[in-house]
Amino acid sequence: MMSTAILEETLAISQLEQQKHRCIGRYFRDGKPYWRVCIMRQGKFYQKTFSDRLHDGNEAALHAALQWRDHIFEAYPANGKLFQATHVRKNNTSGRPGVFLRKVERVRRGKALRYQIWQAQTPEGMKPFKSRSFSIQKYGAEQAFKLAVAAREVFEAKLAEQEQQCQRATAIYCPT
Repeated sequence: MMSTAILEETLAISQLEQQKHRCIGRYFRDGKPYWRVCIMRQGKFYQKTFSDRLHDGNEAALHAALQWRDHIFEAYPANGKLFQATHVRKNNTSGRPGVFLRKVERVRRGKALRYQIWQAQTPEGMKPFKSRSFSIQKYGAEQAFKLAVAAREVFEAKLAEQEQQCQRATAIYCPT
């Protein structure tokens, strides 16, 4: 069992190294040091360890970890916000990301009202959060759905514009 001081030192080293080397951490198991790379890409988790003993020292193990990390980054590029916003997830029942069929129950003037709407929401993380709702009673099921899809497409276009602005700003301030 590690003493508290050694554990705190291990965590401090790990946190500092992770700041220097994104997705790479320094760990100790049974007193034996190793580097660990942890990456999530396209819904899959990639992890590999690089022990000092097997790589003939700390620097060689770190170098191997960096090479493997860079290989994973290149082979599996990160998904952008727009991809996340337009990707149909397993639990989606409408067939369109960000478009939901909602059953609304409200009380107005003492009467309970129940109705259904198709609702479009801004992509996750987009500020400010907005939504547009279309009543099935007013537009009919098919037209309300089409209007919600069109509203979502407007939200996605705004997100694409924001991503392009960020890419241009990055290119200006952080040239490669």
